Amino acid sequence: MIGVLIRYHFHRVTRYFHTSALAKAITISAFAALFGFIGFNAYALFRAGFLFIRKDVFLEQALPLFTYEIFLFVVLYLIFASALISGIIALFGSRRDSWIAATPHFGMLPHYVWAQTFLSSCWPLLVIGVPGLAALATTSHATAGGIIIGLLALLLLAFIASCAAL
Repeated sequence: MIGVLIRYHFHRVTRYFHTSALAKAITISAFAALFGFIGFNAYALFRAGFLFIRKDVFLEQALPLFTYEIFLFVVLYLIFASALISGIIALFGSRRDSWIAATPHFGMLPHYVWAQTFLSSCWPLLVIGVPGLAALATTSHATAGGIIIGLLALLLLAFIASCAAL
């Protein structure tokens, strides 16, 4: 059943581009450029803040842990709010999933909605979380293992927030 759902969504994306493909490609490119611009500015903001903290002797000892916690809390809150809104719309406002309810696999609808909500609420992770982690890695000279642990922590927070939202 999961394969059918994946093919269904892939078919929806390809069907979306059949008419007015150029206009839709320009729109998607504009949104990608906007997210890239926001991500780059988030990286610059976080990098400047982390460099400022590292310059001062007192701030270098007192603030990094607090700053990291606030950063993770903001990302967690944005993912939670996005998952809550997406989940409510997917569970109660969507008419396009009625074909799943008509199948014998109706019990998988909550799992399907959760996966859909998780994927649609990961934008804060990509726009704020990854640039913040990259800024932290460049200012603190983190190793590849530290970056991987940071990415896993962000993914775990996204998983927990989307589970808590539903």
